[in-house]
Amino acid sequence: MNRYRHRRFLRSLSSISTSTSSPSSSSSSSSSSRLYRPQQEQTQLKRSANDQKKSGLYGLVGLQAPRDFERLAVDAIDRVNDIISDIKRTQNEKVVQGCRGNAKGDVTVIKDKIGTWREKNIVHQLDEISDTICAVVDVAELCRNTHPDREFVQAAERTYLKLQNFVQTLNGNVHLYQSLIDANLEEDESRTEELRRVAQTLRQDFERGGIHLSDEEKKRLEAHSDDALRHGFQFQQNLIDPLQIRQVELKKREEIEAIPTWIYSGGKKGNRALIPADHNTMNSILRSCDNREVRRQMYEAGNSSPEGNRLALSNLLKSRNDAAEILGFPSHADFMTASMLSKTPNGVKVFLNDLSSRVRDIAECEFKMLEKLQKQIANGGREEKIRGWDVLHLMRQVRSKDDYPDINTVAQYFSLDGVLKGMNEFFGKVLGVEIKVDSLIPGESWCGEAIKKLRVIVPGTDIEGIIYLDLFPRQGKFPHAAHFVIRCGHRQKNGGSRQTASVALVCNFAAKSFSRETLLTHQELETFLHEFGHAMHSVLSDTEFQHLSGTRGAMDYVEVPSHVFEYFAWDENALHFLGRHYRTGEVIPTALLRKLKQSKRAFAAMDLQQQIVYALLDLELHSNRINVENPSEISKLASEIQSEHSFIPSEPGTSWELRFGHTVGYGSSYYSYLYAKCLSAEIWHKEFTNDQIEREGCSILRDEMLKYGGSRDPAHIVENVLGPNTLQESFDGGVYPNSSHLLKELHLA
Repeated sequence: MNRYRHRRFLRSLSSISTSTSSPSSSSSSSSSSRLYRPQQEQTQLKRSANDQKKSGLYGLVGLQAPRDFERLAVDAIDRVNDIISDIKRTQNEKVVQGCRGNAKGDVTVIKDKIGTWREKNIVHQLDEISDTICAVVDVAELCRNTHPDREFVQAAERTYLKLQNFVQTLNGNVHLYQSLIDANLEEDESRTEELRRVAQTLRQDFERGGIHLSDEEKKRLEAHSDDALRHGFQFQQNLIDPLQIRQVELKKREEIEAIPTWIYSGGKKGNRALIPADHNTMNSILRSCDNREVRRQMYEAGNSSPEGNRLALSNLLKSRNDAAEILGFPSHADFMTASMLSKTPNGVKVFLNDLSSRVRDIAECEFKMLEKLQKQIANGGREEKIRGWDVLHLMRQVRSKDDYPDINTVAQYFSLDGVLKGMNEFFGKVLGVEIKVDSLIPGESWCGEAIKKLRVIVPGTDIEGIIYLDLFPRQGKFPHAAHFVIRCGHRQKNGGSRQTASVALVCNFAAKSFSRETLLTHQELETFLHEFGHAMHSVLSDTEFQHLSGTRGAMDYVEVPSHVFEYFAWDENALHFLGRHYRTGEVIPTALLRKLKQSKRAFAAMDLQQQIVYALLDLELHSNRINVENPSEISKLASEIQSEHSFIPSEPGTSWELRFGHTVGYGSSYYSYLYAKCLSAEIWHKEFTNDQIEREGCSILRDEMLKYGGSRDPAHIVENVLGPNTLQESFDGGVYPNSSHLLKELHLA
């Protein structure tokens, strides 16, 4: 898996800590004395009639030019300060009226009356603070990863950092924290389960943000958190910076002719070609190029750059671990897992090591198959030993010899327009939604006609959502596949209108075009359905608070529904709608689908091994196991884990961790992918087999999982769907799934 599954969210007031900036001055007496109104109502009061008829970039009204980011950030900060003034005013009124109550001997009645009103509002007010900031910072996050104009990207980055700095001042606002504590909502069973959970997570987020620290400790935490953010930025930027990516110079005619024309056409200079060793180009050559020397050069170049990421990764890891230690955690891994389904890093390690041992024997058989083929190719020569640059090429040859389906033949059943039409029909039938291609409003798109817009509605309800599609690669764009939240959907307080969910699905499909039809490979269809699963989680979430709406929950749980959606790419019932030939309309033949499923199981054990390697490295790098200030120690650990848990050789002089961007986004939680694989396999086996899709299967997906977003304990959701004792525990309380259903499905058990 080489796609970034799901973006880290500004889930709350303290999800990402950065350095402090002075909070804006308190609102004037006139602004602080006005009535508290929901954000959407206040925004509408400020808009002119003309503004309401047009949209801004990414659907954010008021964003037309790079300079608008600064104004929108200032407006958001001002609005938050207004809300804080409302909270302070309410607390002051409580004190005054409480004193009056003492004079009259009627303290209890007044206290209960004021307290009930205040408790009812504090969570909504904190939720609105989060919503107000997210409305701008989430768009800034998307913009800095997708906009083709560098001026927009830089403005978005400045705004992102500005608002993160402001968030840190909120993290340390003792008044807000104490107001939440005084409300005493977490154990109040007269409140809804969602409200109590939001109150709990808000409290925990304040505490995880260092609210209890001394001023000196807060300064140190802010410095480390700011450093972590900057180094993460730099790591990701290096991955797409042409100056950081090594190039391979091919001078021999046979070497140039050994690679596809589309790769070298732009870099050909006379009788030589300069090939950038970026991730996608490298993997294309490693799979398709028969010239072993070209593959070697490309592998070594791609796995030893960007050079700047040696220092960026080292600094990132040190900053994260230092910040975690200030908060009282042994490591960043302990800090991250404490609030997730897994609870402890040790439980994750138990799971990963067990899974590794269970697939090892079959992985060895798969590797021996490749060794046999390599010996045939070498024909008694010196090149019989498999090297790192041989693996993908040999796998491709095995698949072609075993009569696996041709990728281009399969793609003809998955035109993008046909898939979108089929999704409306299929998901309308099983999830009760309507999905329509909508027209973009002038000024809404960030890349012209390359952006598509879908509108999702649930007939008979007020639930709806907008999904932007940015599916094809371009220079400077986020290089993986991801679901970006733009605006959370939720029911607004006091019977107000529902806030419409808005998200963007960002992919990099190397789509084929036939007769003006854009065709997806089957793997791209699976990726698209995965990200669409995240989008449905955002749209169909029916929560009162945006704080835990949609995918704003534990990362090792929110991947589960989207992995269930991947199964639709393999299900014959679903493909009756999604897989039709772009010219004839013929449904993908059963025999072809059967071959696809066979190809999925080819090298399944080795593929799982590689995911285990990624997950273990991500976890161990954040566990204070080694001296991360020494980049060579990091490379050594990567090599050791590769050698222990995979048969794919670790090549001397290479450092594949330099291009593993998921270390930035997941940070101790890349294991979430494998947790989700195991849980989704069990859910599919229990709820979706034997033609259950059109009966209760999808209703369970909608009503027992997507509906709740992150507003319920993920362990409770999983056990409600799969039954008690589904999850296993390590000796220290760590939680992990059972891998049996996944291994059985892949014929590995």
